[in-house]
Amino acid sequence: MAILVVIPIMLAMLFFSFSQYYDERKMIEQQLEQNTSQLGDLLLGSLRHSMLNNDRQLSRELIAGITQNKSIARIWIINLSNEVKISNLPDEENKAWSMKSPGCEQCHKYPVKDQPRVIINTLGQDGMMRVATPILNTSECWACHDSEKRYVGVLLIDTPLPDSEKNILTELRTNLILSVGFALLIGSGAYLLISLMVVQRIENLHHLLKAYTGGDFEKRFPMDNSQHDEIASLGQTFNRMADRLAEHEAQLVQTARVRETAIVEERERIARELHDGIAQFLGYVTTKTQAAHLFIEKGDTQKAGAFMRQIEAETQKQALDVRASILGLKMVSGERQGLATDIRKYLSQSNLFMDIEVLAEVAPGLENLLLPPEIELQLMRIMQEAISNVRKHSQARQAHVTLEQPDKGLLEMTISDNGIGFDVTSIGTKGQPHFGLATMRERAESIGASFDVKSSPASGTVIFVTLSLPEKN
Repeated sequence: MAILVVIPIMLAMLFFSFSQYYDERKMIEQQLEQNTSQLGDLLLGSLRHSMLNNDRQLSRELIAGITQNKSIARIWIINLSNEVKISNLPDEENKAWSMKSPGCEQCHKYPVKDQPRVIINTLGQDGMMRVATPILNTSECWACHDSEKRYVGVLLIDTPLPDSEKNILTELRTNLILSVGFALLIGSGAYLLISLMVVQRIENLHHLLKAYTGGDFEKRFPMDNSQHDEIASLGQTFNRMADRLAEHEAQLVQTARVRETAIVEERERIARELHDGIAQFLGYVTTKTQAAHLFIEKGDTQKAGAFMRQIEAETQKQALDVRASILGLKMVSGERQGLATDIRKYLSQSNLFMDIEVLAEVAPGLENLLLPPEIELQLMRIMQEAISNVRKHSQARQAHVTLEQPDKGLLEMTISDNGIGFDVTSIGTKGQPHFGLATMRERAESIGASFDVKSSPASGTVIFVTLSLPEKN
């Protein structure tokens, strides 16, 4: 990008410098041509009298006087036979003039009518100019020259170029040096500016993207409050994206942990139910069957029949427990329709085979409540565990599951029964069952809910689960 900035600037400045140089040189050349042509005419006028009288000595004296001026370097008068007739250098007189000398070739390459009177830098020396002034063959000249000829010779004058011509060359070199210097300076500045403002910041974004791709969401794009450009806006967007990705990653980790915990807890619950239910039931059936078999061998069919009826009753209870467990598993794996709908669906099916009736009461504002899957799963498991305890231990005839909103942002689920109750203070002491209360409390704490139990002998039992509702985005 710096090169793309420098090259156009350099070319523009060079073009401007050359354009200015050629304009000034053309203007000066035009002035020089005019001035030197007038100079040639003036010198020819000064020499005219001596040439008409064929007074070479006077001509030489006039030329010597003229060449004393530093503005005139050399003077020649050359006839049509290319012979030097008069020169400020006497050794050159009466010698043939070479048409291959500098200036002659440049002038005579044009047609006669287009030949220039002024040739610049024709002598191979910088800063020199030759002026050619033709000598007309007037009537005064016919006495010595053929009247048919238009010219009788030419007056050549070599004069140094004025300082203005040298100055514009010096200015051109200066302008070129300044142009290159300014272009390099601007290019270096543009490079540093682009590097600081664009390249380094883009590289930071590139490194951040590589880090994000590798799963590292801790790094952030450095922000400067003084910068409000597109890259800063892009950096803010990346930082927000990184924050959300980090939150999402944390949520995924937390969700995975909760799921792992839920799986472990579910396995423990199923194992406990198998141990507390089916294993004990099988032990009970084995003992009763052996007893009934002994009474049959003794011929006491009445006692044997009593044991068989006990086995039948316990088998029916165990069948209810198994069906309740299967229903709970189906409810968890089914499609989510909202907490209130899932509770009603579970109770409507479990009431068909349980020996107690469980009713659902839902506050109007909670009918369509949708909770995160993990939260709803734990609430459903707490309710199922509580109802299982009611059916097994409370001797209640009826129970209620209630969903209420005691305060804004809170959800309270209660499971109550009209059973025999128990002494809450004795829970966990030696020999006292805890009816899965510890498991329910752990489930509530895993979703950030509080868990409380109120009960006393002959007064029934109430379980409270209070949850802060997640904020809606």
